[in-house]
Amino acid sequence: MQLTTVISNLEFYIESVRKEVVMPNKAPWYLKDSKIAQALEKFKDASDEESFLDAKTKALLKMVAASVLRCHDCTASHIKSALALGVSKKQITEALLMASVMGATTQVSWDLDDFVKYLGD
Repeated sequence: MQLTTVISNLEFYIESVRKEVVMPNKAPWYLKDSKIAQALEKFKDASDEESFLDAKTKALLKMVAASVLRCHDCTASHIKSALALGVSKKQITEALLMASVMGATTQVSWDLDDFVKYLGD
């Protein structure tokens, strides 16, 4: 698949995510009666606060992490957040392409010992 096709597909995906209806703001099911879940939610909220990184950078980092960890719904959610913060489609596309590069090159590094052991130098 050519890079232009990949970029076009990503841009189509970003546009379709942007058009999705946003669900009403209500507490997730896992927060009910769980101190651990409530602590996790506070931890997540604290990570959203602006500090050394601005909100757009944090949105891109979360999106890339969700993509590399292969959480489709999480990636879509973070794309919507990034768009709402004013991150451009081109910036989102490039960040997702960087996630793909990192995912692929990390896998090669992960398998290096087996490559050498079973396939030679």
